[in-house]
Amino acid sequence: MRKLITAFALLAFLPPALAWSQDKDKDEESEEKKPDAPKVAGFLDIANTEDGSYPGGATAVRGKWSVEKEAKKLRLLPEPLIDGWLEFGPEIREKAATIQVSVRAPTERRIQSQMGLGLFGKNGFQLRAVVVNDEIELRRRGAVLATKEFPLDSETLYRMELNVVEESEDSENWIVTGRIWKDGEDRPEKPMIQHKAWGDELLFPLAGRPVIEAISYSGTAVTYASAKAWYGPEPEMEKEEERDEEKEKAEEEGSGGEESADE
Repeated sequence: MRKLITAFALLAFLPPALAWSQDKDKDEESEEKKPDAPKVAGFLDIANTEDGSYPGGATAVRGKWSVEKEAKKLRLLPEPLIDGWLEFGPEIREKAATIQVSVRAPTERRIQSQMGLGLFGKNGFQLRAVVVNDEIELRRRGAVLATKEFPLDSETLYRMELNVVEESEDSENWIVTGRIWKDGEDRPEKPMIQHKAWGDELLFPLAGRPVIEAISYSGTAVTYASAKAWYGPEPEMEKEEERDEEKEKAEEEGSGGEESADE
């Protein structure tokens, strides 16, 4: 009789135990499938920088850079008139990386400023917006590698993104892509400009820090609201579909509140 009671007790315990085990396996499986978030390589802490200086850890290689604390903007001042260059974050060496900035190049003259960003320091790649030509450029060591027409406005705040990844796991070649879009609009799904860099033609290794760079031709400061770099091909950013779902949910909650008020 005692053995029979023990058997019934075991049978009663088994289903919940099996269900718990299966749930645990599913959780572990989903955790294994979940990709790691891209690791931040560096960013400019503009909001917490003293007025008149530039963010800690950054290096102003060329030009005069200064934070306007009240506006929370990092400015490249128009004087001296020079190709401004500011590096931040650690050196990235022969690794896939992405950099994204928020920038504006206002003007009070007919001459337009230029604004851009880069990866791997002076021997790396840059994406530059040339307002006067309504185009963006991919550049390396002063040479223009590719251009793409894009309507530009000196009063608009833009987001710019540069991405450099290996062509394949065993390849020494690199694929360089760029995007630009108005701040607040959806990020373009596909790159707008692209260049293939052959490994045996690079001459200098891809090793250096993330960069922001600009030229204040207009006599007015070029202003950066943010700058951040990641290791890997994709930046850590909010997906558009998630943003749309949140918007729809908020609208539904709002309409539900109005109905209950009418009742």
